[in-house]
Amino acid sequence: MTVYAAAAGGYEAQEAALSRELLARFVAGTADPRSPAAWGREHASEGTPEPAVREALLKAWARERT
Repeated sequence: MTVYAAAAGGYEAQEAALSRELLARFVAGTADPRSPAAWGREHASEGTPEPAVREALLKAWARERT
C-alpha cells in the first residue's frame, strides 16, 4: 500500500505523532478508517481545517474503538 505523507515541516510534532499513531491503529485493526473517510467526504468543500481542528479530530478518531 502506498501511503502519502505531508511535507516535512508542514505539521506540528504532536499532530504528526497523532497521525502516525492513528495510521498504526488502522493497520493493526484497532481503529476504523471509516470515520475519517466520512468526515473527509462531508467536509471536502471546506478545504483543510486549521491545525487545532485537525489535532482535535485526530484525538477523537484515536479514542474510537472498533
